Amino acid sequence: MKKTLFALTILLSFAVMQSQPTNEEQIRVALNDYIDGSSYNKVDQILKAFADNATLYLTNREGEFKNFTPQEYTGFFKNGVPGKFNGRVGKILSIEIDKDIATARAEIVIAERESKYIDLFLLKHIDGKGWKIISKTATQVDYGGYVERDKKLDNFTLQRLLVLNDAGDVLMEQGDVSTEQAEPTWYPLSLYSTTRQSITEAMDSLALSHGIKISKPELRAYTTYKFSYHNQVSFRSYYVAKYVAGSLNPPKDGITLKWLPVEEAVPHIPVEAIRLITKQVLEFPENVWGGSFLISENGEQHDTLVLEDFYPLFGTKL
Repeated sequence: MKKTLFALTILLSFAVMQSQPTNEEQIRVALNDYIDGSSYNKVDQILKAFADNATLYLTNREGEFKNFTPQEYTGFFKNGVPGKFNGRVGKILSIEIDKDIATARAEIVIAERESKYIDLFLLKHIDGKGWKIISKTATQVDYGGYVERDKKLDNFTLQRLLVLNDAGDVLMEQGDVSTEQAEPTWYPLSLYSTTRQSITEAMDSLALSHGIKISKPELRAYTTYKFSYHNQVSFRSYYVAKYVAGSLNPPKDGITLKWLPVEEAVPHIPVEAIRLITKQVLEFPENVWGGSFLISENGEQHDTLVLEDFYPLFGTKL
């Protein structure tokens, strides 16, 4: 019996040791807090990566080499929309660990500006706080060779967001005026999956870009499109969230947003597949729905053929 208990104790101790993140894993968490926080204007996440008394040695916009506190550094991101991707793409290149200190290199690319930087970090394991960045510097290097990597391929994968307010209205984006009915057409908010974002980050940034905050988005449909005019398949996911706060941005680039009653919004969605999915999601919110459609071009229209009628993927009524 004693031998059995001893063996179990050893096994449990080993399991606990195995479950603890390694120093390198903890360092990567700190570095990714810096990388992701600075890519999505998340001030709190940036500050989380640094020790309180960290020093950053950087060249400012006027060309002066100066030292900054973490709080001063986050001022570079104060005008960005929290959670919205700002074009910075970061990648950890190397990590070297010596007991409770470490050095690391990362690469930061801003494709829109055709800019590339190398960041150098000094990190230390601080009792009670874990691994933190205590110093950072950076230099701009040749951007050449990055054009191909920065190209975003259209994967035809689209996410749509249905935002509902307390009155039950749905937020819609105005499309072209229908020539048949001489009335505006309307679409649910949407974005293509072309940036490194989680689903929640993507939906939050989409809502924030229109001036509002939303509750945690919930998946309500995951459907597929096939096309008669190319070979790619497209996965279309639909999420529903509640309006929480904020005011809609004024119309820009010809785009108008409007809260509409569901019974008014749905009939004015011009693409049949989008109309059918939106109607299904809003009328039967207790399930997550699957389905498949064949899309064909017909001038500026997109004819829809239902290949697989709606079926519940999971939910309360299967």
